[in-house]
Amino acid sequence: MSGDPLAFRVQVRVRNNLLMERRERAGITQRQLADMAGVSLTLISAYENIRNLPISRDGGAWKPTAIAVATALGVLPETIWTDDIMAVREPVAERILPASRLALYSVDEEERLALPSPEDSASSEEIAVRVQRAVDRLPVRVAKVIRMRMNDMTLEEVADAIGVSRERARQIDAKGMRLLRNALSFTKDLPCST
Repeated sequence: MSGDPLAFRVQVRVRNNLLMERRERAGITQRQLADMAGVSLTLISAYENIRNLPISRDGGAWKPTAIAVATALGVLPETIWTDDIMAVREPVAERILPASRLALYSVDEEERLALPSPEDSASSEEIAVRVQRAVDRLPVRVAKVIRMRMNDMTLEEVADAIGVSRERARQIDAKGMRLLRNALSFTKDLPCST
């Protein structure tokens, strides 16, 4: 348990975004994909939530159901189940985070997590100022990507704007978020003067 009275227990769920994006790009629901692949809806959900691996335990070969799902999406299984996804062993994790770091995990107003009142901790404005200062200290390209993402641009829009692939934009965004988390964890106790 954290000694910080303003800490929150945060649950993080890892999902197979490659599979989900392919399905969404095809404009189909989980149910429709299950019907197209001839598998159960439960299995599609388990594949998307990384609760079920698409390879057999004995030889590491692709399960017939995984091949059917990939075929229904018009791709090879390794396209939607990369090595990184296959390496996930626990798709759900819990962490204790101080209130001052919650803003990093949700910059979209609709998704913003409830922060403590100003009298309990730093105000939202103070946090925003700290985040902005930390963004200003990032490498120029990384800062540009983070600002675009904070302004609700999708990875595709960011990629087009800076002339890179969606995957490269995602990598730059992930690096920026990592740098921001590190920068803000060192400055959370510093007063914020404007």
